[in-house]
Amino acid sequence: MSHPTASVPSAAASPPPSDERLADLLASCVGDPARVTTALPRRVAAAHDASPYLFTPRAVVRVASAGEVGALMAGARAAGLPVTLRSGGTSLAGQAGGDGVQIDVRTHWREAEILDDGRRVRLQPGVTVRQANARLARYGRRLGPDPASESACTIGGLVANNSSGMNCGTRDNAYRTIESLRFVLPSGTVVDTADADADAALLAREPELHAGLLRLRDRVRGSAASRATVERLFAMKNTMGYGLNSFLDHDTPADMLARLMVGSEGTLGFVAEAVFRTVPLLPHTATGLLVLPGLAEATDCLPVLLAAGARTVELLDAASLRVAQRSGEPVEALRRLTVSGHAALLVEFAEDSAEALEHTVAAAEPALRLLPTLTPAALTREAGERNNLWRLRKGLYTAVAGARRPGTTALLEDVAVPMDRLTATGEGLIDLFARHGYDDAVIFGHARDGNLHFMLTQEFEVMKRLRADGHGRTAQGVADRVARHWEGTVTGVRTALKAAHAVPLPVTRAATRAMRGLGAGELVPEWTADMPRSGPERPAARHPAGAEAVFFAACIGSLFAPEESDGGSGGSARAFLRLCERAGVPVAVPDGLGGLCCGTPWQSKGYTRGHRTMAARALDALWAASDHGRLPVVCDASSCTHGLERLADALSEPDRARYAALRFVDSVAFTAERLLPALPAVRPLASMALHRTCSTAHLGADEALRTVAAALSADVTVPDSWGCCAFAGDRGLLHPEVTAVATARQAAEINSRSYDAYASCNRTCEIGMTRATGRPYRHILELLDEATAPAVPGA
Repeated sequence: MSHPTASVPSAAASPPPSDERLADLLASCVGDPARVTTALPRRVAAAHDASPYLFTPRAVVRVASAGEVGALMAGARAAGLPVTLRSGGTSLAGQAGGDGVQIDVRTHWREAEILDDGRRVRLQPGVTVRQANARLARYGRRLGPDPASESACTIGGLVANNSSGMNCGTRDNAYRTIESLRFVLPSGTVVDTADADADAALLAREPELHAGLLRLRDRVRGSAASRATVERLFAMKNTMGYGLNSFLDHDTPADMLARLMVGSEGTLGFVAEAVFRTVPLLPHTATGLLVLPGLAEATDCLPVLLAAGARTVELLDAASLRVAQRSGEPVEALRRLTVSGHAALLVEFAEDSAEALEHTVAAAEPALRLLPTLTPAALTREAGERNNLWRLRKGLYTAVAGARRPGTTALLEDVAVPMDRLTATGEGLIDLFARHGYDDAVIFGHARDGNLHFMLTQEFEVMKRLRADGHGRTAQGVADRVARHWEGTVTGVRTALKAAHAVPLPVTRAATRAMRGLGAGELVPEWTADMPRSGPERPAARHPAGAEAVFFAACIGSLFAPEESDGGSGGSARAFLRLCERAGVPVAVPDGLGGLCCGTPWQSKGYTRGHRTMAARALDALWAASDHGRLPVVCDASSCTHGLERLADALSEPDRARYAALRFVDSVAFTAERLLPALPAVRPLASMALHRTCSTAHLGADEALRTVAAALSADVTVPDSWGCCAFAGDRGLLHPEVTAVATARQAAEINSRSYDAYASCNRTCEIGMTRATGRPYRHILELLDEATAPAVPGA
């Protein structure tokens, strides 16, 4: 497989600059500033590759020389941003994405030079494999690596991932067929191993690197165990980690470093040019699909087929065959087959002349007739039929990904094993898929090399199901009782927080550490000086005439007090109710609110019984309070609004349908649409830092959040490095190190200047961002409440 070049790490030396400063910095590194953009549309377009991951870069730069790449690496390091080298974007594993500076090494890097009548070729990273092979075809040659994505993948990715493919095995892959490389190190040093003095130049420019490579070489060679391990691992197809076989295969640091670049996924530097030794093009081919009773029978055929001269042997398991049957035009061998546990081998013989092919096929036919195939082991030389067979194999990823259930993500992985373990590996994977419910998983791959791809479609909402499966009856019962007595549970937590704050900090810290040490690490947070105090009680029930909405005050605001201003807002719930009164909009509060919850604490942790119990209680109360769905239900925490939207999923289909008319609205969206136009004039803030939440993105409420923020201040900043704060309910309390890492970059950006206010719309996110920045993040409705409250004389 071929992937584009990936990230080169850069040390964070200072807070990331603003878009304008970053654009200026990067423009100074290239000859034409027009090749630098921080425009959002271009950044969003560059956020996608062929993988399931999404990384939006801060800037995109189209480079035109190795010197520019070196300058950009240094500039990005000074700005505290990582660098990603991007070419074809065909990566299925995310190497072509990054949230720093993305360097386009395709647009200006498409030169190809044929050398020695095609026996060698010099290529830049933006040339696709198909383009290179088209130029070599007239000389009867081709590149050794033959990845299935050859029409789109580029040389940069082919080198960065040590691509192989269907035919090349370990003999003709990128590592083995590269003759020399010209590459740029993060320091800006350019090395060309085609130069006779390349090693001397590396010693002069990078003496520490040169010496370190020699030490590593001698360490590997000096240990019999290390040598044996490297030889064993790299006897198979292996692109896991760096190519340590380079320490055995080459002697000089320059040559070793060039081979370490191969398969390094761009983490060691940028390959500006590669010279390959090519392999003969074998234009005369015969191809067939051999259908066998099962996986064991298919893998048992491999020694016979390889001994008979097969150049390619591709394996397809039963699930792959069923996918192929659903295609528009299934191949003849699959049309009338009822697939159960079958498997198939796509086999191809290839030679440089028609006569040689006839001789090879004739010699192989006796062996083919002895194979336990369910259909005749026929080979075809007709181009159209061969193309259909290869379309079946090369289009398998697209077919499986396109047929996946809505809301799932296609994930592809590779394993390589010795040939004698191939059957057990395949059968073991099939058993794992069956045991864990991956009914649509497929296995296919390069059987001749012991290299299998397996592909499954993952529904990440389960992860929650897997958590549920891990809870025993006792745990589920406890969680159910908590749901039935939620008001008492919240009261107990609030009381515990009050008591803990009344005790000297060292005592409380020692107590929580002891409990965590006894196995309560996933229940009890380690006490810190900035642990929030307990919040106010949730609002009492109210049923005003002409109510326009039902207010569901989130219990998180009762558990944790807000970051108080001088006046003390009492939290987002009371701020929202005051805003409604000020705007003349009556809202109801349901009976028994203290015992209700959005269900997220149970749903996220896999406590299905408790989730069902809370769903039934909460939805029944809201159904009555909303006049059977006539009034919207408004919640003051974005994650809880999201939880309410999914609450009915815990119920059976008839009960779910009963509550279908319920509508849930985030308090910020309700404020933007209904309250803002009716509120008194706002006393504006000079500036505001705004933290979006993942839930506002899920709810489509980002625009409403920005609208309320714009009403408060003309200077509102959402950090360019914004991302999830990773607080995730109680996870930020239990594992604060995760939130610290997730928020580090945006915290540095925020703290590069001062703001009059720091706002979000979810209490736990506010806690996380307050911890990260040391600045008091508050719910934006608290700020709006204060900015529209009647002025106090003399204040």
